[in-house]
Amino acid sequence: MSKNIEQVFEENERPLLSTVLGAGGPFAISYDSGICVGLGQKGINLREDDGPILAVSGGVWTAGFIEEGMTKDGAEKIPPVRFPNREKDYLLGIGEQVFGEARSTRIGAAVLRIPTFKKPVPRVEVLWDEDITIAEKAAAASAIPGGYRHVALKGNKYFDGGTTLSFTHAHRAPDADNLIVVAALAKNSKLSIGPLKDPGIAGRQLEWRAKTELRNWEKSNGGDANLISPTPEIGKMIERFTDLFDKKIARRAFSMAIEQAHQTVEENPSLQQLAQKMRQKSSGQ
Repeated sequence: MSKNIEQVFEENERPLLSTVLGAGGPFAISYDSGICVGLGQKGINLREDDGPILAVSGGVWTAGFIEEGMTKDGAEKIPPVRFPNREKDYLLGIGEQVFGEARSTRIGAAVLRIPTFKKPVPRVEVLWDEDITIAEKAAAASAIPGGYRHVALKGNKYFDGGTTLSFTHAHRAPDADNLIVVAALAKNSKLSIGPLKDPGIAGRQLEWRAKTELRNWEKSNGGDANLISPTPEIGKMIERFTDLFDKKIARRAFSMAIEQAHQTVEENPSLQQLAQKMRQKSSGQ
């Protein structure tokens, strides 16, 4: 019998940390991976922690690698991804190649449920179900409309949760003492979309949305929340949509994100306190 998120986490104390890993294709996988590795080196080890991870699109892949004890760039474990590719189960095949049948109740994938006759209203859902494999969660959360086919799971059809123009869905993160939101696409990215003449408008909009979600989470849960997004040097590497799938850019983002995470913790007292608490927790103090 499957459990929902409330059942999974009500059995334990309130988590010390709830994490959100945002969208952005292979670039997000590498950036999110670098931030997580860097945080771990500073004492905020997501692998040793058992708190929930809500993830969108590429962030779900990073979450899966965290469960496997990630120590390097998660994108390096993924075969070259073609976009677009309308082959049936294309993304699922890659997911199964990477994760096999592994499952995790701490990973929730934000997806958009496609309307049907019985369920005519599209709806954002977070797939925490322990009956759904990590590969299935990653595939469903990465199915960009127009580029990939939808993913069918348990009688429903799903597209990428970023389709709603929220690349983090931070307000949906479970209750915890602390929240860390990693947003790979934010104000410093120069991503140009369609006819928009301002190359930075998409990134600024995404960051505004993420910050609004973060504030709503704080009001609802009372925890301490932090948003981590690319520095100007990292953000400027993304100018076109195809840059999100460029492995050379992803590799650079990974190493630079590790350094950014180090500096972020060193300059943020609340993250330093969190690191201390997590060290104490892991040592049984």
